[in-house]
Amino acid sequence: SSRVKLRPTTIIHETRRESMITGDQTHHRSALGDLVDIHSGYLFRDGYVPDAESKHKAVQAKDIDLATRTMRAPDFCVHLSATPQPQHYIKENDILFLAKMNPLAIYIEHSQPNLIASSYFFILREKSDEILPTYLACYLNQKPSQSYFRSVGQGSTILNVTKRDLM
Repeated sequence: SSRVKLRPTTIIHETRRESMITGDQTHHRSALGDLVDIHSGYLFRDGYVPDAESKHKAVQAKDIDLATRTMRAPDFCVHLSATPQPQHYIKENDILFLAKMNPLAIYIEHSQPNLIASSYFFILREKSDEILPTYLACYLNQKPSQSYFRSVGQGSTILNVTKRDLM
């Protein structure tokens, strides 16, 4: 018998809305790109230059605690060579996906104003209320997903997962 092998970025989930007729939750298969918008972080062309006049802080890879899968508050305000786009700002219920080094999904429960993600990250932002971001972050951190990211990631020294790998 042939079995369908799903990419870990094909999410099997229960919808948040229960069926009006049966009261049961139904299962769906969705590609990650169908559930969330995936945006690249802000590219710092001049590096991370402290700027006391700036109101922006940037989350870098060093701000992620790999053991607890949490984000620490960035240390300083940074100079921006260009105005960030709205998708660069981190919001509540976003998922920060560390795409370089160790692929890792971090659920953002609370955010600060003017906090942007650096280009080490993708920001996954829910398109609808069909899936809980906390569930999705947990799903992306499970062994099958992590194995998939390591198998498709590029780079011999520093692993790099692309947006296409997430779709």
